[in-house]
Amino acid sequence: MPLKINLRHLDDDELHFKGELPVAELAFDIQDELIRAERPLQYDLTVEKMHDAILAQGRLRLTLDCNCIRCLQSFEYEVLISGYALHLPLTGEDQVTIDNDAIDLTPFVREDMLLEFP
Repeated sequence: MPLKINLRHLDDDELHFKGELPVAELAFDIQDELIRAERPLQYDLTVEKMHDAILAQGRLRLTLDCNCIRCLQSFEYEVLISGYALHLPLTGEDQVTIDNDAIDLTPFVREDMLLEFP
């Protein structure tokens, strides 16, 4: 199930989201045989509606199963973004896509996690 935020719920106050996102939803499409994303992404986010944007802040964590390129020994690599911040404009040319009053944060989380991969 994707990480979707209903904008109507943000009209009164900020919302707190904590849970796991299955790795299949993230569709990482990793081409490296030595890195495997098989465990769910853990998120702890606070989302608020600003004047003309959405701000999500919090923490993202994903444990990767890896193999050393030299000795092929297996090890775990934790990708942790503790100061995660995502600003999504609701107006203008860069505005985020709104579908049935909801915004899907999954593609943005995927991109930010890929940038942190080893």
